[in-house]
Amino acid sequence: MWTDIRQEIERARQELGLTPAQFRPLGLAEWPAVEKRTAEAFCQLTPTNRQPTWLWNQLKPELPSAFFDLEGLSWAVVKELLQPTDEVFLFASDGDKWWWHRGTGSAAEQVAIKLSRNSAHLDEWSIVDQHFRWLLCLTHHDELVAAGPFMVQRLRQLANKLKRPLRFYPAIARPAK
Repeated sequence: MWTDIRQEIERARQELGLTPAQFRPLGLAEWPAVEKRTAEAFCQLTPTNRQPTWLWNQLKPELPSAFFDLEGLSWAVVKELLQPTDEVFLFASDGDKWWWHRGTGSAAEQVAIKLSRNSAHLDEWSIVDQHFRWLLCLTHHDELVAAGPFMVQRLRQLANKLKRPLRFYPAIARPAK
C-alpha cells in the first residue's frame, strides 16, 4: 500500500508529464544502499544512530555546509541551484521514513517544488547527486541546507544575488572577508 506522500509524489510526476526515465521511485533492492551511502557520505554517524531522521541536523563537521532561510521567497529558487541534466536522487519524508526516487535535476526540482507548494503530508525533502558529492535539503523550518563544496558555492551565489544572509557550518566554510 502506498502512503499519502508516495501517492502525492506519483501524482506530481504524472501531472508534470514526467516519464519513468526522467523520474521514478527506487525499487526495494535499490533504495537501502542509496540511503546508507547518503548517510555515510554526509552525516556524522554514531553506533546508536546509523540512519538520522534529519540529515541536515547531523552533517559531518568537516563537510562544508550552508543554511539559507527561505522566508518570503518562492520555492522556485531551487531551480537556480540544480543543473537540469544532473542525475540525482530525490527523497521525501512524511515522518521517519524516506521515499527515494531517481531522476534528472530538472525532474527532481519540478517534483520538489510541486510537493513544497501542494503537499499536505510532506515533512522534508532532499536531493543528492548520484555521485554523493553534494546534498540539498529543504527542512521543516523552511530552510535550504547545502552540503558539499559545489552546492555550498551554488547557494552562496544565490544568496549574494538575492542579497540574503547565509549561515555557514562549520566555521572553516565561511568566506574570507
